[in-house]
Amino acid sequence: MEVLTKNVECGNILVVAKRNKILEGSIMVNTNKLKGRIVEQGLTFGSLAQKVGISPSTLGRKIRNVSDMTLEEVERIRDILNIPTNRIMEYFFTEYQE
Repeated sequence: MEVLTKNVECGNILVVAKRNKILEGSIMVNTNKLKGRIVEQGLTFGSLAQKVGISPSTLGRKIRNVSDMTLEEVERIRDILNIPTNRIMEYFFTEYQE
């Protein structure tokens, strides 16, 4: 299996994740790091959830790894929080488990 690297290029996240067979249920969020980024960007769970198109409680479950996060949601959150593409692996895909 090809190893995901931290130098993922913008637009290649879905391709690399699919190539490595990372399915929706396998995306693990670095909860503390993502919560910190939300605060750094001056957002709340409610405002981020609205921009992503989900409820705040659903966002909370996804960030705490209780519910699955889709690859599309990862891309939306990355864009909203201005996460640099070369740092996406620090926030998502942190503990891939088969």
